[in-house]
Amino acid sequence: MIRTLWFLLRLAVFVALAVWLAERPGRVSISWQGWQIDTSVGVLLTIALIVIVVAAWLYSGWRMLRRAPGEMRRARRIQRIERGYDAISKGMVALAAGDFSRARAQARKANGLAPESPLALLLGAQVASAEGDKVSAQRFYTAMLERDDTTFLALRGLAADAVRSGDADRALDLLAQARIAQPKAIWIPAARFEVLARAGRWEEASRALSDAVKLKAIDPLTAKRYEAAILLERARGAEGKGETETAAELALRAQKVDPNLVAATAEVIRLYGLMKRVRKARKLSLKAWARTPHPEIVHAYAALVPGESSLEKLRRIQALAATNPTHPESHYAIAEAAVAARLWGIARDHLVVLGPSLTSQPLPEARICRLMAMVEREENTNLSVAQKWLEHAAKAPADKEWVCEDCGTPTPAWATVCAHCGGIATLQWQSRRTTLLPGRLASQSLLAPTMISGPAVAGLLDQ
Repeated sequence: MIRTLWFLLRLAVFVALAVWLAERPGRVSISWQGWQIDTSVGVLLTIALIVIVVAAWLYSGWRMLRRAPGEMRRARRIQRIERGYDAISKGMVALAAGDFSRARAQARKANGLAPESPLALLLGAQVASAEGDKVSAQRFYTAMLERDDTTFLALRGLAADAVRSGDADRALDLLAQARIAQPKAIWIPAARFEVLARAGRWEEASRALSDAVKLKAIDPLTAKRYEAAILLERARGAEGKGETETAAELALRAQKVDPNLVAATAEVIRLYGLMKRVRKARKLSLKAWARTPHPEIVHAYAALVPGESSLEKLRRIQALAATNPTHPESHYAIAEAAVAARLWGIARDHLVVLGPSLTSQPLPEARICRLMAMVEREENTNLSVAQKWLEHAAKAPADKEWVCEDCGTPTPAWATVCAHCGGIATLQWQSRRTTLLPGRLASQSLLAPTMISGPAVAGLLDQ
């Protein structure tokens, strides 16, 4: 509506001007080089307007012809850049999907079309790192180090490669350089802690953890879990040096920091047993069992009195189970001790509470089926029923064990660092997964994402 009114207004002005000139034609006389021209003002203005329009059109055409080669070169350059970014996008998708051959082809294409693009360099570096091509990755990262806009990302990638190579010192040096380049990057203190933890440098890892918590790079709840795990590893190291007293103190601190860390509780009980502090160990065992029954606690508790008879051990375990009598682990612990003492009736009574029968659906855990098979074989010499229980055990849910919650890999004993994926304090007591996850690379959680991150892309596109 406004545009229409504006057009009508301009048209009215033009018509008014034309009418005004028509009513006042005037006369114009031009004498030049023997020529005499007599005309009206309106005609002269019309001729002048036509000349101006033609001159402007000719000038525009001349400019277009003059600028055509440069425009064509610019258009081709823009087209190459667009094709380069398209290749980068496809390469990122292929890298995230694990299709390294396609990612490599797209990275090569991107670096050919847009060799100056920091994103092309970054994609090439990440593809090479993912494929384990250290020489190519080093070449790309070196090129990135020479650019101000990619120096930080290059340091991060080189640090990740150093972690993969097991070179903790080089990784720490690169992280220190990255911190100078980007002092406010909060992932660096957390990455430093991870590097030290994976290297087993527990004293330094403890200090790095404190720094990361102060800078809010690691949340307090996670930090407590990490702190307890580090204290437990330090306790194991102290025991290895023969410092049993120090080991017990460190393990007890770990248990207090994270009461849910069963491995720390079991370690304290075991160390108290070695130091002949049976009363303390018993008190801690009863308290822990009342809160969270666990097989590792009962195994540590059972070993407190070496040389005792199986019947005496059963009585002690019954006293332990009495602090949490209805828990399945209490029934299983008594049943296991009763089988060792050859008290089949007691074993059967507690196993029946756990619900096993040859028609049970779903089947109880495999360990319960195996124990029932032993009871049937030893008490009733019923080999056919025992065999059926063993067949049930083969089909029953797997026994719980220490499994990494990140990659699904089982581990015989609790450890701070998963040997498969490098996850820190990720082992949980659970049944093994049917399909193991591939597991992240030891450097991927904080040092090197599997694909270019969104913030990184946004920042580089702004260059």
